Amino acid sequence: MSSADRLRADCPECGTHKWLYVKATYDQALKFEQTDIYINHFILECAGCESVVYVRRSADSEFFYISADGEQELEVTQIQFPKVSPDGHESPKWLPELLYVDKTLFKVTTQTYDALSAGSLLFASVGFRTIFDYGSTLLGADSSLSFSGKLSKLVSLGKIGAEEKINLETVVEAGNASIHRAWQPKGDDIRVLRNVSDAFVYRNFILNRDVLGISKKIPPKKRLGPLSS
Repeated sequence: MSSADRLRADCPECGTHKWLYVKATYDQALKFEQTDIYINHFILECAGCESVVYVRRSADSEFFYISADGEQELEVTQIQFPKVSPDGHESPKWLPELLYVDKTLFKVTTQTYDALSAGSLLFASVGFRTIFDYGSTLLGADSSLSFSGKLSKLVSLGKIGAEEKINLETVVEAGNASIHRAWQPKGDDIRVLRNVSDAFVYRNFILNRDVLGISKKIPPKKRLGPLSS
């Protein structure tokens, strides 16, 4: 079967980014005074479980990007019904504990995962940026600092290391791109951003507190009395 006979889409039973067979198509080209709109409609059937979904791909001649090969490519937007939440993106088990750490951090993180579960990857990308932005102030970085300044401050405070700083820079840049350039990350991209954000929050606000709680439970060493002669 050729690639033209199948398409990558989300299956409500098998998960996201699966191969689905193309069962029917319908194409539209809408011409306006200053732009052209291209729309492709697909009826797809999952190769695994035979679930059927509808996918709509659209592109506007006014919106394009330059590919790695230097070619001009149209920005393509894909939506589908039924919508499938990205697999593996359920909220972390430790999320409720954030409520006892800081209510605002809990609220921002919860809303980010709400966007993620709804498939709103652009808003989730912005959310991960906001989690770092607010979380950094809780760790001692002044809110007036730039993102670069906050990252450097956290390194100097020993809250993050050099490698984590690079990872968090990517989270910040991804969020900036989503806000200012409407960049929507793909499923694999958002998983990486989520992992970086989760590690930052968990280690600084959950794990350290839990470790401190354990350390308080550890009985001290008993002092040996003087040796009897």
